Parts: sequence; C-alpha cells; structure tokens
Amino acid sequence: MLQKPRGTRDFLPDEMEQRREIEMRLRKVARNWGYREVCTPTFETQELYVLRSGEGIINEMYTF
Repeated sequence: MLQKPRGTRDFLPDEMEQRREIEMRLRKVARNWGYREVCTPTFETQELYVLRSGEGIINEMYTF
C-alpha cells in the first residue's frame, strides 16, 4: 500500500468547508488592512534552498 509523503494529509469535504470559511474571513481582514495577495511557485529548485540554508536542508526536503 502506498503511504502519503511525511508531513502531508488529506482534507475531506466537511473539513475543507470549515477551512475555506476561515480562509475567507482571514482574507477579508487582510484586505481591509491593505494587504494584497502574492502567489509564489509551489516548488523551487533544490539549489535555491541549499544556497539559503546549507547542504543539511537536503535531508529535510522532497526532491525530484
């Protein structure tokens, strides 16, 4: 049987509904304070993390 990667989990519909409601409220508060959304890549090159954190970070990362 396949295992989920360490540190990940699934969110089922009822829980996602609650999470989205909280997210919507937080977004509204942030917007009211003048914050704007930024969207960054879901993944980056391993080199970027090694440059910032050192070689030891490799053992804490999922690489492909």
